[in-house]
Amino acid sequence: MKIKITAATLAALTSLSIGVAQAADYSFPTGMSVSVERDTVPSYKEGSNVVYKVNNYFNVIMPNGDTEFVLKNEAGDLLPFSKEGDRYFVDAEIAVGNVVYWGPDAESVADPVRVMIEGINIGHIHFSSSSAKLSTAGKKALRLMAQEMADSNLTSAYLVGMTDRSGGNEANVALSAKRAEAAAAYLEKRLDALGIMNAVIRTESMGEYLSAKADGTTNEFDRKVSVLIYPTV
Repeated sequence: MKIKITAATLAALTSLSIGVAQAADYSFPTGMSVSVERDTVPSYKEGSNVVYKVNNYFNVIMPNGDTEFVLKNEAGDLLPFSKEGDRYFVDAEIAVGNVVYWGPDAESVADPVRVMIEGINIGHIHFSSSSAKLSTAGKKALRLMAQEMADSNLTSAYLVGMTDRSGGNEANVALSAKRAEAAAAYLEKRLDALGIMNAVIRTESMGEYLSAKADGTTNEFDRKVSVLIYPTV
């Protein structure tokens, strides 16, 4: 369901010790967590500009086979979810820093659930050959990324600029740096407009070194900036 990437962050939302009202014969579940991941299907795709939605999944092991339980947010609202394979898709925004509570029924919800987060490659921005200018589609993709960051409270980003294999290595590194800087400046502007003032945005220029084509063939899909998002610490 997800593509694993290198950066990883574990957010333990709370260590509260709260009494739980349960029937004596109720086997307590283990391995409870909410994992924050990217969807496998793009929410936006125009040309090679791609954005993925941030999803939440509830993971739990029920020793006695029970499948009936409820999840609530801090406000006490029930969180809708549906089973997908061996876990549950939570159809609600769960921002990092929020607390999710689990219980066997609506009257017995008290256990805090930790949130597991891996850095999320939320998509990439395409550029024309030899250009570091953002296109209309690229700007739209960055606006959507900024909204996903605001909704999930994943307010830091790591932008990696890349090029195809045309041109020399030194020129390509410089061009990829300009692409990453252009995307970072626009993303920061959009986050500011959404009231996200503590975002941490870093850039890196990789030139042609991450090109999908190692044989010298030019590939237009290598002309991009990839965006990885994660919690601001």
